[in-house]
Amino acid sequence: HLIAPVLQYCQYELQEGGENEAKVLALMQEQQLNAEHEVSAVLKAKLDGIRGEARREQANKSGTKYGSVVYRGSTVPVNSEGLRVALLRIDELLSVIKGGDDNFSDKDQKARKESKDANFVSLLSVYDEAMDIVSSDLQELNSMASGQQVNAEKVTHQSLLGYIQYNKTSCLMERNERMVNELREKEKALYGDEKVKRVEEISHLYDALLQDAREVANLPSPEGLDGIEDEFALVANAHVLRFRALRCYFVSRMYANNGKFKESLALSDHALSLANQAAEELGACEVPSSLVDSTVQLESEIKSSICRTKASAYLAKAGKASASSTSGRSLLHRLDDFDAGEEGERYNLASVPPALQPIPCKPAFFDIALNHVGDIPDLQHHIDAHHQQSKGGFLGWFRRS
Repeated sequence: HLIAPVLQYCQYELQEGGENEAKVLALMQEQQLNAEHEVSAVLKAKLDGIRGEARREQANKSGTKYGSVVYRGSTVPVNSEGLRVALLRIDELLSVIKGGDDNFSDKDQKARKESKDANFVSLLSVYDEAMDIVSSDLQELNSMASGQQVNAEKVTHQSLLGYIQYNKTSCLMERNERMVNELREKEKALYGDEKVKRVEEISHLYDALLQDAREVANLPSPEGLDGIEDEFALVANAHVLRFRALRCYFVSRMYANNGKFKESLALSDHALSLANQAAEELGACEVPSSLVDSTVQLESEIKSSICRTKASAYLAKAGKASASSTSGRSLLHRLDDFDAGEEGERYNLASVPPALQPIPCKPAFFDIALNHVGDIPDLQHHIDAHHQQSKGGFLGWFRRS
């Protein structure tokens, strides 16, 4: 309300000075947009400052959960104000990312996904900031002279660093496993080259998941747990076995797709052994039952894959493996062949309309029976035998019958 009269006065002065009305309006709109942009930038900076101050007050408030964290069964105090604020920001971003999509229409799903991706990148950045805070404090402690209090602080900061690394890696693993599960569902509906490429993508993702699981399993143990396998270590090793089994299974399928059946069978047997071990390890740990069920289901998939690979190897050995996709014959004409037809909905069970068959153009001398004769037997050997008898002796021509 205060700026509007000033803008009107400026517009009046410009028009009185001989400026075109359209040019004056365009200039006023440009100035208004610039002013709004500057105001929004200032407001954003002020809001960020207010939000940061509110985070510091909430993080430093007594009785909040940001004063300590629990890592591998031990309570670790958080004395750094910057680290407490980072942990608060992590919780805020996690709550936004894990929010449901039920309130969004199909049109807004793409924008929602882009927003979640941006928030996930911000979450990883905050995790890195928290690790930098702990690493810098730990570096200062390493430069100090050894003592009881300094050593205790070192142990505390090492546990904090392990806690942050574990949570960051767990977020990455959860996201990657959700992506690979979606790819596996889509892979079931694909055929041919697309299916082969999707299997390769899934194998690469499980390779990344296996590396992350090994990083979690190699995190340093807290003081007093060196050489002792606690629940954390047991679960981490069980996940390593599970991802090894999954990766081995999909690598075996890649070998089978390339016709290397012996290598595929060897990898499938190894994957089955790993899946069995993983199911036993997960069953002994406190993990969701759905995780154990999925590992047991993996064993069934591997057994089915072994049967398919053995069948493909037998067909390849019989020399008929390539006929399944190139014969193009209907089921009636390939009943006795190792020919399953093309994949997908093109198995060619019957010819519609029926295929044409050659028949005599017209009856020979009205011989109707000829139309019903199938394969006429070959009488050449009778002719040859009669011809040899006719050649025997001088009077053979008179003895012809």
